[in-house]
Amino acid sequence: MQRGTNLGRLGGYNQAVVLESIRRAPEGISRVELAGSTGLSPQTISNVVRRLLDDGWVREGRTVISGPGKPRTLLELVPDRLVSVGIHLDPSMLTYVIVDLRGTIVLRRRVPLPTAGTPEETVAAIAAEVNALIEESGYPRANVVGVGVASPGPVDLERGAVIAPPLLTGWGEVELTAPLREVLGLEVVLAKDTVAAATAEVWVGQGQDLRDFVCVYVGTGIGAGLVVDSQVLSGQTGNAGEFGHLITGVQQPVDCTVCGRNDCLAINLNFDTVIRLGREAGIESAELDSAQAGDHIRAAAAVIDAADRGVDGAREIGLQLAEQVARAVGHICSLMDVDQAVICGPLWEQLRGYVTDEVTTQINESFHGTLERPVTVLSSTLGGWISAIGGACVVLDDLLAPKTSGLLLR
Repeated sequence: MQRGTNLGRLGGYNQAVVLESIRRAPEGISRVELAGSTGLSPQTISNVVRRLLDDGWVREGRTVISGPGKPRTLLELVPDRLVSVGIHLDPSMLTYVIVDLRGTIVLRRRVPLPTAGTPEETVAAIAAEVNALIEESGYPRANVVGVGVASPGPVDLERGAVIAPPLLTGWGEVELTAPLREVLGLEVVLAKDTVAAATAEVWVGQGQDLRDFVCVYVGTGIGAGLVVDSQVLSGQTGNAGEFGHLITGVQQPVDCTVCGRNDCLAINLNFDTVIRLGREAGIESAELDSAQAGDHIRAAAAVIDAADRGVDGAREIGLQLAEQVARAVGHICSLMDVDQAVICGPLWEQLRGYVTDEVTTQINESFHGTLERPVTVLSSTLGGWISAIGGACVVLDDLLAPKTSGLLLR
């Protein structure tokens, strides 16, 4: 939890600290409790709360009696004061959500990614879908603070562009934020999907009560969100968390098109690798002549579905994939000196039912922190919506979360 300062010139930061404390108290919080949690003086709390009440960010709720003295009035967030839109750009699917200030989903939708259109046509389709979603939500457009797009990396945050994301044919360098901003008339931000997922966990997921953890995203791609002191580390270019090319020691008959090796994590988790392993285990799948990523994703998903149903051979494939990821995560936890890992993503949703215990064991066997202690492994509760939720939370985080980087005193 961020703490405030009693220097009057930092009122904006203090307001963000107080609002964040109220947001994190769904049952409400008193002014006295705010002073204790933020380190601010009662007078500063009184001034800040008055502004928040006047501006409609918070409201006074029920009163509670705690010992002798005057009953305390609890302050509550007004969650629908503003909402934001989150979009997850995935090789086979576009996921949309509208969330309120608590990060709670107000409306959500999934549509297939257009397979025949150009990136420009896809951007136009995204804008049309956002407009329809806002209209369906019933919120005035003035209440929509912005749109956050979560995309597979690499991303170029300065240009607001995605740079040759894997499995997205034809998406060499596509600008997203400027075209969407122009059409929608809303602020648009871009984030790598793993950074967005970690932001969602900090705002509304398992990471709300964790200070330092690794958020592992397992979907059509794999990556890590790194959280230190409750802050998501996006890296110098916004592309932090790439670990798909760590060496596993398990060789495949083809080389990775990115790193050139045949034993990296990415090539072992490649959809065509999963399909081939499934066929070797006797799991039938259609011959894939199509270059469309969605066909390969669905064929690989069928192997994982078979594993979830307990089909002979398929479950061993799922365990093998999960163990390789787990060993890499254990090394990342060692590198960061953290003992908490949150695992999320659509592929994890399919695997978690039968691999969680083995993954926990493998992570701990690969964890070699200086001080010996167990790594706690948690599964996300946000399901396959996590990156879209994260995109929306990135917008809210930019707007509302306390940022010490702006507190340079001269």
